[in-house]
Order: sequence, then structure tokens, then C-alpha cells
Amino acid sequence: MELLLLRHGETEWNLTGRMQGLSDTRLTRAGIDQAQAALTSLPPFSQVWTSPLQRARLTAEAIAESQDIPCRVDERLIERSWGAWEGMLPEDVDQKWPGWRAAGRKPDGYEHDESVFRRFLEWRDAVTHDGSATPLVAVTHGGFMSAVVRVLGGSDSGYKNLEGVWIGDVEDRPFIRRHEEFIPNARKLTR
Repeated sequence: MELLLLRHGETEWNLTGRMQGLSDTRLTRAGIDQAQAALTSLPPFSQVWTSPLQRARLTAEAIAESQDIPCRVDERLIERSWGAWEGMLPEDVDQKWPGWRAAGRKPDGYEHDESVFRRFLEWRDAVTHDGSATPLVAVTHGGFMSAVVRVLGGSDSGYKNLEGVWIGDVEDRPFIRRHEEFIPNARKLTR
């Protein structure tokens, strides 16, 4: 079964560049409008899944409502933790932890790619065996998507709001099919 990992709409913290992580930030008016605008570009789905964080959940609920199917919440789709850096601006991190980001170091409490990928696999294995030829969508987060893509061997340079990664599988092994943007002119996630 093919599945789409889709990043949520814009939040206030996206606009300022804050590291959101597990913080339950809200969509901006533009983020709500982005979710609505993407509805015309998205294909039909057999299932709609979401992280419990409201920025993803509200985006997913718009998709599910437009396709008249239920929206299901799963904790395994939640964003990675940024540990001590959560809620901080990159420049503040660089001031408090000089050279850490440039060296690829992470703070205590940061959830590494392999842990995020294990959650993804557990979720995927639990939900993709219904035999449907119609794809499913999981509305999630940029850090979650980046971790999955990197572990699968893809390159990652951040994700725009309502940008997705199509994941296929061969003999139960996931692989990246393609990236797709569902709205024009969205801002790219940068750190």
C-alpha cells in the first residue's frame, strides 16, 4: 500500500523559526487556509491518520471531512522532541550552545532519527494491511518526515507546509517514491 506523509499547515512558530517539537502550537489563519487549498490537489485516501498535536490534527480533520472518512489519531505520528532546544530560536541555541548545531550535536531529550523511524514502522505495520489499493495519508511534522526520509536513504533539506513524501513498499520494506507539494508558495522549514 502506498502512503503519504504530509506536513501540517503553517503555525506561528513556523513564522518565527522556533523549534516546535512536542509543543502543541496552533495553526495560523494562513495554515488553516493552506489545508483548505490543498484539498483540491490531494487524491482520494482510504484512511486519514494524524499526530495528536493540534497543528497536524486540524490539517488532517480538514482532509478527512472533505473526503467523508474518519480521522484517526495515533501517538506514534507525533513530532520528535527537541529536548532543551524546544521553543527556542536557532540563534538562541547557537548562543547558549556555541558550535553544537554546526557540529550536528543535539541536546539531552532530543529524539534521534532511528527512534522516530521505529515509531513510523510500528504505525505503518499496524495500519497498512487492509489490502486497499487507495493510498492513505498521515498528517505529521517536518522533523518526523525528515527522520524517516534520512533513515530510508533519502536527502532532506526541510519541508514546506503541506508538502508530502510518498512512501511505497516492496516485500514489506519501505522506500521513498517521490516528494510532492500540494500548495504553491509555502514556506520551507529551515533550522
